[in-house]
Amino acid sequence: MNAFRPRSVVFFLGFCLLLGAGAGSGAAEKIPLDKVVHPILGSVRNPEIIRETQKDPIYPEKWRKHHLGAHVILQVVVEKSGSVSEVQPLMVGLRVETDCGKEPTEPAGKEAGNSMAPPEAGPDFEAAAINAVKQWKYRPGTMQGEPVSVFYTVIVDFTSCPKTTGPGRPPER
Repeated sequence: MNAFRPRSVVFFLGFCLLLGAGAGSGAAEKIPLDKVVHPILGSVRNPEIIRETQKDPIYPEKWRKHHLGAHVILQVVVEKSGSVSEVQPLMVGLRVETDCGKEPTEPAGKEAGNSMAPPEAGPDFEAAAINAVKQWKYRPGTMQGEPVSVFYTVIVDFTSCPKTTGPGRPPER
């Protein structure tokens, strides 16, 4: 009897990503297979962000009046040097932030008061996320103690809500 094996599925999906057999596989291969390691294929330690280099992405101001938030998921290659290359967007999720005091849960496209999320906002948030992530530096991933270039998933969150800077301080924009 063949049982469903989640590990087999995860391995297969990771292998397909490594070979470029996923969506968009018709594009020319940009990353040599002998250059990049996928963390699920072996005992690879993930890269670690160097916090001092992790600057916040610049919020696309033209969407602030729409009270949009976004969740951008990117797949990047973190090189042996710790720099970021080969950034590929995987998903952009927009949301209308109706109440900055609560957890934003309203997906874009549904009515939130009188606001609708314009679908053309996605590329602006995607571009801002890519610009920020390309500037970040990492301690590289390692395999058997040696630095290696690895695929890494980065999630960038945008909010139109003001940041609080600490107790008793006014919010930042």
